[in-house]
Amino acid sequence: MPADGQPGVTAAASPTLESLPIAGITRRRLAWIVATIVAGWILLTFARQVGEAADATVRADRVRAENATIAADIERLTAELEFIQDPRFIAQQARAYGIGARKERPFTLEADPSPLPADAAGSETRRVGYREVVRTPLEAWAQLLFGSSPSR
Repeated sequence: MPADGQPGVTAAASPTLESLPIAGITRRRLAWIVATIVAGWILLTFARQVGEAADATVRADRVRAENATIAADIERLTAELEFIQDPRFIAQQARAYGIGARKERPFTLEADPSPLPADAAGSETRRVGYREVVRTPLEAWAQLLFGSSPSR
């Protein structure tokens, strides 16, 4: 009598997936594929986090540089504020607008003044004790080449 209890029917072995490998995929190969996918996913996640950390470091460095620039601007502006609050500066600026002492004569300088003539007051030719030094061309060349010559 057959194993399943029916007469004339023999027990046939039922097929399992282990006996029929589909396209060469076994349980061991499937486990390796899944492990490789999981490892790759972990590696990509780690690489993304490292990239984000590097970006954060770059942003932090940029913010530090901007803070240093802003701090320098604050120091410069604070010094300028102290300067313009000085009474001497205020008096000078008031004179520029003609507000000064009664005996002061307001004046302004031209924006593009012409050069002074050679004999203007305060120029070298008008100073006390000025004497013109006359040199020969040979003396001029010797002074140019060898430096100042001994005085006469």
